[in-house]
Amino acid sequence: MATTADFKNGLYLKFNEKPCMIVWFQHVKPGKGPAFVKTKLRNLENGRILENTFTAGAKIETIDVERRPYQFLYAEDDGFNFMHEETYEQIKLPKEVIENADLMKEGQHVEMMFVTGDEERCLTCELPTYVTLEVTYAEPAVKGNTASTSALKEVTLETGAKIMVPLFINQGDVITASRLRHYLPCEMKEIPELKNVSAFSREQIKQTEGKLILKNIKDSDEVILLDERGKEYRSVEFAAFLEKRMALSSRDIVFVIGGAYGFSQEVYERSNGKVALSKMTFSHQMVRTIFVEQLYRACTIIKGESYHHE
Repeated sequence: MATTADFKNGLYLKFNEKPCMIVWFQHVKPGKGPAFVKTKLRNLENGRILENTFTAGAKIETIDVERRPYQFLYAEDDGFNFMHEETYEQIKLPKEVIENADLMKEGQHVEMMFVTGDEERCLTCELPTYVTLEVTYAEPAVKGNTASTSALKEVTLETGAKIMVPLFINQGDVITASRLRHYLPCEMKEIPELKNVSAFSREQIKQTEGKLILKNIKDSDEVILLDERGKEYRSVEFAAFLEKRMALSSRDIVFVIGGAYGFSQEVYERSNGKVALSKMTFSHQMVRTIFVEQLYRACTIIKGESYHHE
């Protein structure tokens, strides 16, 4: 048991006999009358946000929640079968418990959230932030469209999932699909690596890469560069930054990762802002992984979900 004095973001508790997590709270001491605590709770079973006011000092029943690593084995008509990666224990989950189940292939690593105690049960099953899958069906590219980056078409992935991709994607291509689509429409583009540049200066490489970057940006896009000289944010602050940008503008937001030598002056002049993940330097691949995870984390914070803990 606990009381309202123990409230903190990320605290798991039972509310109306349902497992919940505190995503926001505020202690209030009015001039008259007893003190109280306003809260927003996320129902861990269905993700809905509940608002409730507790009398200060009220007792609450806390619950224990664990995240455990599992591997997807195979699907059946009535659910999906998984194996614990350490104990090898196998369990079956109904389809409705798993978000983005159509992106899951055999051998996929996932993370499950369990309520522990007398009646242990699985609440959710989460895939990695993004997965790599082969395109098994795509309408062939039409001549003249292969250079297009703004138009999209539907393709089928090896898991059966259907997603929208640029026109130049073909059957047999291996692409990255993100569970960010659960929150907002998004796509990842990668410009081709430059070849035969041993005789190029750093400035020439930046200029060439810059032209390729700008070719993939529309005039209406809002461009944010991932640059070590940009503004650093805590995860909650970045979520607020993203939410504000999406609320105030109908333009597409494009986050750009530069090459080994950074951005050309033309790309800096085209940008609308800069964000720094760190003052350290990371490889392009590491930045992409870290940023996609932070983007997903920001979406869960905006939605008041349990992924992020302060």
